[in-house]
Amino acid sequence: MSIGHRIRGSGAVANSLRAALFGVLLGSAGAASAAPGGMVGLVYDFGRSVGVTIKLLSSNHRHRAVGEIGVSYFPFSRTGRFGLDVGGGYNLTKSSVTVGWDFLGRTVQIGAGYVNTVEDHAAAAPPPAPPPPIFSKPTVQ
Repeated sequence: MSIGHRIRGSGAVANSLRAALFGVLLGSAGAASAAPGGMVGLVYDFGRSVGVTIKLLSSNHRHRAVGEIGVSYFPFSRTGRFGLDVGGGYNLTKSSVTVGWDFLGRTVQIGAGYVNTVEDHAAAAPPPAPPPPIFSKPTVQ
């Protein structure tokens, strides 16, 4: 029996997992003030198969927790060809990893893919202060 079937079969575990994913989304809500990002990549639905995905991320900044919503296509699945997921993840340099809940497949989904990330400008050091002005006293002859 696959992990996806065990999660679907036990109500307490599935509810705990949904609560944890909701917590990840709330925790990443601070990143929502940044510019959103887009991810194109591969996903795996536990108990289903591997698919391709397009996701909207709450941020395109590197090294940040993100919330995500996405659609997936599973060309080799016997139970359904499409997925609709919500979850959370983490942006790396030019990539992102995500974990979410697929509502159409009713199972956990993990994914990884390409994101056009940008450097966080708030973390960059400020420019140095300009030198003080130099005054000289006029000489009297």
